[in-house]
Amino acid sequence: MSAAARGPESYARALEQALSRIRERPVVLSPRDWNLVVEWHARHIPLGVVLEALEDAAARSRKRRSGSGPRSLAYIADAVDEAWDLIRSGRSARDGASPAPLPTLAQIRESWERAAERAARDHAALCALLRELLARLDRGEPPADLDREVDRRISGCFPAAEIAGIEEQVDAELVSFRERLPAAALEKTRSKSIARRLRRSFGIPLLSMSSR
Repeated sequence: MSAAARGPESYARALEQALSRIRERPVVLSPRDWNLVVEWHARHIPLGVVLEALEDAAARSRKRRSGSGPRSLAYIADAVDEAWDLIRSGRSARDGASPAPLPTLAQIRESWERAAERAARDHAALCALLRELLARLDRGEPPADLDREVDRRISGCFPAAEIAGIEEQVDAELVSFRERLPAAALEKTRSKSIARRLRRSFGIPLLSMSSR
Protein backbone atom coordinates (compact mmCIF):
# COMPACT_ATOMS: atom_id res chain seq x y z
CA MET A 1 0.00 0.00 0.00
CA SER A 2 1.38 3.41 -0.96
CA ALA A 3 1.91 6.25 1.48
CA ALA A 4 -0.86 8.20 -0.21
CA ALA A 5 -3.26 5.26 0.12
CA ARG A 6 -2.57 4.98 3.86
CA GLY A 7 -3.40 8.62 4.49
CA PRO A 8 -1.91 12.11 4.46
CA GLU A 9 0.11 11.40 7.64
CA SER A 10 2.21 8.72 5.91
CA TYR A 11 2.43 10.88 2.78
CA ALA A 12 3.71 13.76 4.91
CA ARG A 13 6.16 11.56 6.82
CA ALA A 14 7.72 10.34 3.56
CA LEU A 15 8.13 13.94 2.39
CA GLU A 16 9.63 15.02 5.72
CA GLN A 17 12.18 12.23 5.38
CA ALA A 18 13.01 13.26 1.82
CA LEU A 19 13.41 16.91 2.81
CA SER A 20 15.58 15.91 5.78
CA ARG A 21 17.83 13.85 3.52
CA ILE A 22 18.14 16.66 0.97
CA ARG A 23 18.74 19.32 3.63
CA GLU A 24 21.02 16.99 5.63
CA ARG A 25 19.25 17.87 8.86
CA PRO A 26 15.89 17.06 10.49
CA VAL A 27 12.99 18.90 8.86
CA VAL A 28 9.49 19.38 10.27
CA LEU A 29 6.74 20.43 7.89
CA SER A 30 5.32 23.92 8.43
CA PRO A 31 1.55 24.53 8.63
CA ARG A 32 1.68 25.81 5.04
CA ASP A 33 3.42 22.61 3.92
CA TRP A 34 0.83 20.50 5.78
CA ASN A 35 -1.92 22.29 3.83
CA LEU A 36 -0.12 21.36 0.62
CA VAL A 37 0.17 17.73 1.73
CA VAL A 38 -3.56 17.55 2.47
CA GLU A 39 -4.36 19.16 -0.88
CA TRP A 40 -2.04 16.88 -2.89
CA HIS A 41 -3.30 13.79 -1.10
CA ALA A 42 -6.95 14.77 -1.68
CA ARG A 43 -6.20 15.30 -5.38
CA HIS A 44 -4.57 11.83 -5.56
CA ILE A 45 -1.22 13.19 -6.70
CA PRO A 46 1.16 10.22 -6.34
CA LEU A 47 3.88 10.57 -3.76
CA GLY A 48 6.44 9.80 -6.47
CA VAL A 49 5.48 12.94 -8.39
CA VAL A 50 6.23 15.11 -5.36
CA LEU A 51 9.45 13.26 -4.56
CA GLU A 52 10.65 13.69 -8.14
CA ALA A 53 9.91 17.43 -7.98
CA LEU A 54 11.93 17.62 -4.76
CA GLU A 55 14.87 15.78 -6.33
CA ASP A 56 14.76 17.95 -9.44
CA ALA A 57 14.74 21.13 -7.33
CA ALA A 58 17.65 19.84 -5.24
CA ALA A 59 19.63 18.96 -8.37
CA ARG A 60 19.08 22.44 -9.84
CA SER A 61 20.15 24.00 -6.55
CA ARG A 62 23.35 21.94 -6.47
CA LYS A 63 24.05 22.79 -10.09
CA ARG A 64 23.72 26.51 -9.32
CA ARG A 65 25.60 26.05 -6.01
CA SER A 66 22.84 28.03 -4.35
CA GLY A 67 22.27 25.78 -1.35
CA SER A 68 21.41 22.23 -0.48
CA GLY A 69 17.93 22.28 -1.96
CA PRO A 70 14.35 23.40 -1.32
CA ARG A 71 13.64 24.54 2.24
CA SER A 72 9.98 23.58 2.15
CA LEU A 73 7.33 21.93 0.03
CA ALA A 74 5.97 25.36 -0.86
CA TYR A 75 9.10 25.86 -2.99
CA ILE A 76 8.04 23.06 -5.35
CA ALA A 77 4.25 23.58 -5.34
CA ASP A 78 4.12 24.97 -8.88
CA ALA A 79 6.41 22.22 -10.18
CA VAL A 80 4.22 19.52 -8.63
CA ASP A 81 1.10 21.02 -10.22
CA GLU A 82 2.80 21.27 -13.60
CA ALA A 83 4.10 17.68 -13.45
CA TRP A 84 0.69 16.32 -12.43
CA ASP A 85 -0.96 18.22 -15.28
CA LEU A 86 1.49 16.66 -17.74
CA ILE A 87 0.84 13.17 -16.41
CA ARG A 88 -2.93 13.59 -16.50
CA SER A 89 -2.85 14.91 -20.05
CA GLY A 90 -0.77 11.91 -21.18
CA ARG A 91 2.31 13.84 -22.24
CA SER A 92 4.66 12.36 -19.62
CA ALA A 93 7.34 9.85 -20.55
CA ARG A 94 5.97 6.36 -21.07
CA ASP A 95 7.34 2.80 -21.12
CA GLY A 96 10.47 3.74 -19.20
CA ALA A 97 11.59 6.32 -21.73
CA SER A 98 13.88 9.03 -20.41
CA PRO A 99 12.10 12.35 -19.90
CA ALA A 100 13.04 15.21 -22.16
CA PRO A 101 15.63 17.59 -20.68
CA LEU A 102 14.31 20.73 -19.03
CA PRO A 103 14.31 23.79 -21.29
CA THR A 104 16.63 26.64 -20.46
CA LEU A 105 15.37 29.92 -19.06
CA ALA A 106 16.20 31.55 -22.40
CA GLN A 107 14.01 29.02 -24.23
CA ILE A 108 11.09 29.56 -21.88
CA ARG A 109 11.55 33.31 -22.23
CA GLU A 110 11.17 32.88 -26.00
CA SER A 111 7.90 30.99 -25.39
CA TRP A 112 6.63 33.95 -23.38
CA GLU A 113 7.66 36.33 -26.18
CA ARG A 114 5.75 34.25 -28.73
CA ALA A 115 2.73 34.10 -26.44
CA ALA A 116 2.78 37.89 -26.10
CA GLU A 117 2.90 38.24 -29.89
CA ARG A 118 -0.07 35.88 -30.30
CA ALA A 119 -2.03 37.76 -27.65
CA ALA A 120 -1.32 41.20 -29.11
CA ARG A 121 -4.25 41.16 -31.54
CA ASP A 122 -7.20 39.88 -29.48
CA HIS A 123 -5.93 39.84 -25.89
CA ALA A 124 -4.08 43.10 -25.41
CA ALA A 125 -4.20 42.88 -21.61
CA LEU A 126 -2.42 39.51 -21.63
CA CYS A 127 0.16 40.84 -24.06
CA ALA A 128 0.82 43.81 -21.76
CA LEU A 129 1.10 41.53 -18.71
CA LEU A 130 3.65 39.26 -20.37
CA ARG A 131 5.69 42.20 -21.65
CA GLU A 132 5.72 43.72 -18.17
CA LEU A 133 6.85 40.48 -16.54
CA LEU A 134 9.51 39.81 -19.16
CA ALA A 135 10.95 43.25 -18.46
CA ARG A 136 10.98 42.44 -14.75
CA LEU A 137 12.70 39.13 -15.50
CA ASP A 138 15.39 41.00 -17.41
CA ARG A 139 15.86 43.27 -14.37
CA GLY A 140 16.63 40.21 -12.28
CA GLU A 141 13.37 39.34 -10.52
CA PRO A 142 13.13 35.66 -9.50
CA PRO A 143 11.35 33.48 -12.09
CA ALA A 144 9.17 31.82 -9.40
CA ASP A 145 7.86 35.24 -8.32
CA LEU A 146 6.91 36.06 -11.90
CA ASP A 147 5.18 32.68 -12.30
CA ARG A 148 3.04 33.48 -9.28
CA GLU A 149 2.29 36.92 -10.72
CA VAL A 150 1.03 35.34 -13.95
CA ASP A 151 -1.22 32.96 -12.01
CA ARG A 152 -2.58 35.83 -9.91
CA ARG A 153 -3.35 38.19 -12.78
CA ILE A 154 -3.99 36.14 -15.92
CA SER A 155 -7.73 35.66 -15.36
CA GLY A 156 -8.18 39.42 -15.33
CA CYS A 157 -6.82 39.60 -18.87
CA PHE A 158 -9.88 37.87 -20.35
CA PRO A 159 -13.57 38.84 -20.66
CA ALA A 160 -15.84 37.32 -18.02
CA ALA A 161 -17.73 35.30 -20.62
CA GLU A 162 -14.50 33.69 -21.81
CA ILE A 163 -13.47 32.80 -18.26
CA ALA A 164 -16.89 31.39 -17.35
CA GLY A 165 -16.50 28.29 -19.52
CA ILE A 166 -13.14 27.45 -17.99
CA GLU A 167 -14.51 27.99 -14.49
CA GLU A 168 -17.31 25.53 -15.19
CA GLN A 169 -14.83 22.87 -16.35
CA VAL A 170 -12.60 23.34 -13.31
CA ASP A 171 -15.54 23.32 -10.90
CA ALA A 172 -16.73 20.02 -12.40
CA GLU A 173 -13.28 18.50 -11.88
CA LEU A 174 -13.10 19.66 -8.25
CA VAL A 175 -16.60 18.66 -7.18
CA SER A 176 -15.36 15.48 -5.49
CA PHE A 177 -12.90 17.50 -3.38
CA ARG A 178 -15.45 19.86 -1.82
CA GLU A 179 -15.99 17.68 1.23
CA ARG A 180 -12.31 16.83 1.68
CA LEU A 181 -10.45 20.11 1.22
CA PRO A 182 -10.67 23.14 3.50
CA ALA A 183 -12.44 26.04 1.80
CA ALA A 184 -9.25 28.10 1.50
CA ALA A 185 -7.29 25.21 -0.02
CA LEU A 186 -10.13 24.43 -2.42
CA GLU A 187 -10.31 28.04 -3.63
CA LYS A 188 -6.53 28.17 -4.07
CA THR A 189 -6.61 24.92 -6.06
CA ARG A 190 -9.47 26.28 -8.19
CA SER A 191 -7.63 29.53 -8.95
CA LYS A 192 -4.41 27.72 -9.85
CA SER A 193 -6.29 25.28 -12.08
CA ILE A 194 -7.93 28.12 -13.98
CA ALA A 195 -4.58 29.90 -14.37
CA ARG A 196 -2.87 26.72 -15.61
CA ARG A 197 -5.55 26.19 -18.27
CA LEU A 198 -5.13 29.75 -19.49
CA ARG A 199 -1.35 29.45 -19.50
CA ARG A 200 -1.48 26.21 -21.47
CA SER A 201 -3.91 27.64 -24.02
CA PHE A 202 -1.42 30.43 -24.82
CA GLY A 203 1.78 28.40 -24.39
CA ILE A 204 3.07 30.14 -21.24
CA PRO A 205 5.22 27.59 -19.37
CA LEU A 206 6.64 28.12 -15.89
CA LEU A 207 9.85 30.12 -15.89
CA SER A 208 10.88 28.32 -12.70
CA MET A 209 10.81 24.93 -14.46
CA SER A 210 13.89 25.84 -16.47
CA SER A 211 17.32 24.23 -16.19
CA ARG A 212 18.74 27.79 -15.98
